Amino acid sequence: MNKEHNIMHCWKCGKEMTSHKGTYEYDNKYLGHISVPYDVGELYACDCGEDPYVSEALSTRASELEQQKIEQLLLLSVGGDVAEFKRNLIGTSELECVLGVTRQAIGKTPKYRNRIYHVVMNGDLLWWRPSAERFGKCGDGRFIFKPIKSAARRRLAAVAEMFREFLPPRSAAMFSF
Repeated sequence: MNKEHNIMHCWKCGKEMTSHKGTYEYDNKYLGHISVPYDVGELYACDCGEDPYVSEALSTRASELEQQKIEQLLLLSVGGDVAEFKRNLIGTSELECVLGVTRQAIGKTPKYRNRIYHVVMNGDLLWWRPSAERFGKCGDGRFIFKPIKSAARRRLAAVAEMFREFLPPRSAAMFSF
């Protein structure tokens, strides 16, 4: 990128890439359709059809949105039952036992964080037990979530409104539907 002129050139054809304001949309095999709004300078695209350049800021927002969606879908997967949701969360020490690896391996190897569903609650990293058990069996703990019925979504939205009043902002984010 030429910093003096804020011009990005395509690495395939060499033409100048354009940047607009809009929504970056993509499909995730496990989470479904993801839409992330972006500003000018966060995504550059070329007419030749080459993959766009995505800025670090946009990539970070997309990752945060994916994590928030995972947290919501995990809660919905247990029917919105918060007690059941909490029972399925395990700490790193329990994850060590489930997988038979050390805490150091979990902390240093990205495959655990990338292939086992997890949530952050009150600053603690908690792992989804069914996902960890699946990872132990087949090496990938991710699974495709079932579609949620609209009646269940409305009930959960009402409960979520109540939780957002009492929880810290990061923990409350998973309860926004």
